[in-house]
Amino acid sequence: MPYVDLQDLRLHYRRQGPRGGEKPPLLLIAGMASDSASWQPILPALAEHFDVIAPDNRCTGQTVPNPVKNSREAMLDDLSALLDALEIAQVAVVGHSMGAMLGWALAARAPERICALLAMSGLPEVTPARIDFFETLSSLRASSAPEVWYRLLFHALFSPSFFNEPDRVEAAIISALAYPHRQSTEALAAQSLALSSFIETPAIDQVSCPVLSITGEQDVLMPPSMLAKRMNSITAPGSLPGSQVQHAIVSNAAHALHWEQPEQVTRNIIDFLTQ
Repeated sequence: MPYVDLQDLRLHYRRQGPRGGEKPPLLLIAGMASDSASWQPILPALAEHFDVIAPDNRCTGQTVPNPVKNSREAMLDDLSALLDALEIAQVAVVGHSMGAMLGWALAARAPERICALLAMSGLPEVTPARIDFFETLSSLRASSAPEVWYRLLFHALFSPSFFNEPDRVEAAIISALAYPHRQSTEALAAQSLALSSFIETPAIDQVSCPVLSITGEQDVLMPPSMLAKRMNSITAPGSLPGSQVQHAIVSNAAHALHWEQPEQVTRNIIDFLTQ
């Protein structure tokens, strides 16, 4: 598996699809408590159209040491260093949840490098309520049975219909527990602490690429009303010059929209990036 050696860690990433300029590069940035494996429902389809690069953020997956000191700036440095190592001058970005926040920040930090941003289930900054939610989850992880903790997490990730089939819920829990690179209690705590570094809004007036922000119709962590309100403020006259910002809703899906509606999300990504 490919790694890039950085100053304080060894960054693991997955790469799939045609290389050598045959297809445009696409960077996938995972969310909280997730790593590159979280893209599996849509990665094979995306790899038919793009050179897909999906890193394990620090404190996740096969990136080591794990846990490690963490912050928004540290993760942005990691992503920039990864692109440098792969000699990718310009890239489109798809980020989910915390990964969407990182996508906004990366497009603000290096606007010449990001040619398009698709932000899934995430705003440019974190809200105090979401910090409290993940800190609470982290505390419960340390004191709860793993299967109980995952069942609770699924209520935040999936729409109510997911629980209509108990066997499917149990299978998902078994799969999560069996994953050999699942996040440790200590790594989740370190990642949760890093969320406070996302409170300050990045310099989004520097973003110059087209942006599509989407969320699930039934997302309780990033409700459509919250997304619409924030996107409307971003696109107010004079707020984000030079950028084309759209927002959309994925039906019959909650926060983990690319797991519940992979075909719909894949089509959103491909249509947006090939326009």
